[in-house]
Amino acid sequence: MIEIKKNFLSSKEYKDLFKIISSNYFQYYVKPYQTKHTKTKNKQEHLLQHILMSGESINSDWFRKIVIPFALKLSIEKMIYARLNLTINQNKPHACAWHTDFKMTDEEKSRAVTAVYYFNTCNGATEIKGHKKIKSVKNQMIMFPSKLPHRAIQQTDTTFRWVLNFGFISR
Repeated sequence: MIEIKKNFLSSKEYKDLFKIISSNYFQYYVKPYQTKHTKTKNKQEHLLQHILMSGESINSDWFRKIVIPFALKLSIEKMIYARLNLTINQNKPHACAWHTDFKMTDEEKSRAVTAVYYFNTCNGATEIKGHKKIKSVKNQMIMFPSKLPHRAIQQTDTTFRWVLNFGFISR
């Protein structure tokens, strides 16, 4: 089941976090492709990313400040990963490869959830295989079973698209 939660954070929480992640001082790192396990020959499929957590290990001093406001609103047993994705307008709505965000055990497949939070409104989208595209809407969270393949569609109407993407095992 796909859940869409509008106005996920309070206005103050949203403004405080957006100020951090969109500042000139917040570091993003270059990835030459958008998906970890599926690389394409599309030269426009690059990404700027800040990995907050990977493989259940915290990788960033920003983890608590950025992820905890979300975690407190969700029923999380175990956090798997968390990362901020920043895409830059390429003047075409390039779609990355279909993928799932992490490898799961058979037990995890029934309870693993992928969450995508949009920091800004733009015509970029998340497409979940077999479902319609979900547009990026400011302060909106989508959640779906992690076993569902999905992909990002790049925006063409704004310079940047900021997304927080994380996976967890639900209670």
